[in-house]
Amino acid sequence: MRNKFLTSPFFIFLLVLVLIWLTVALGRELYNRYQIHKRIVQLEKEIEKIEEENQSLSQMIEQFNSPEWLEKDARLKFNLAKEGEKVVIIHQPAPESFTDENLKKEEQLQLKNMSNPEKWWKFFFSKSD
Repeated sequence: MRNKFLTSPFFIFLLVLVLIWLTVALGRELYNRYQIHKRIVQLEKEIEKIEEENQSLSQMIEQFNSPEWLEKDARLKFNLAKEGEKVVIIHQPAPESFTDENLKKEEQLQLKNMSNPEKWWKFFFSKSD
């Protein structure tokens, strides 16, 4: 009788169901492990990136705290000079073509060359600065 039960279609059907259930469970577990491994690799890369940024920021802090950099920054921002140094300021005037007087002269010349209706058109419809 025992031999008959092991070869019965009902037992084989139950065995197939258990096998399918185990296969699905194993597949889910393997997929979860794969996802966890993928996330671990991603987090390790982020850790490396943050450590590099941290190292870079530490180097910048060291550089900014150095006396040479502080002196250079003070000279640039506050126009400071050491004792005995002379400061020379070179003033460069604007080019003549961009001065207000030259622009007004050019505009007056253009107005002289326009006809009266063109002047009225410009007066009413041109954008004023």
